[in-house]
Amino acid sequence: MQHYPLTQTETSLMERLVLDENISYVHAVLTVGEAFTPHATDAPVYMTVIQGTLQLKSEEGTVNRFQAPTLVTIPKGTWIGISNGGDSPLELIVVKAPAPIPR
Repeated sequence: MQHYPLTQTETSLMERLVLDENISYVHAVLTVGEAFTPHATDAPVYMTVIQGTLQLKSEEGTVNRFQAPTLVTIPKGTWIGISNGGDSPLELIVVKAPAPIPR
C-alpha cells in the first residue's frame, strides 16, 4: 500500500503522483484564467473536477464548461484546450489509463 497526500493550495500546481505502465495520476490546480497548452490527448483521459469550473475547447472552437463535482471523459486523440472557466481556482484530478509512457 502507498499513500500520496495531495497538496492543498489555491495557487498554480501540477503534481504527478503516480506514473507507471498502468496509469498516470496528476493533481492540478489552475488559477482564474489559467490554461494548459491546447493539445491532442495521448491516451484516454478521465478528469475529475474537485473544485471550480473546467472549461474545454474543441478544435472546432466549441466550448463546454463543467462545474464541480463531476467526471469528464475524453477519448485518445481528441484535440482539447483546457482552462479554468470560473472565477475561483480549478482543482482537478487527471487520470490517463493506460499511461502514455515515452519511449
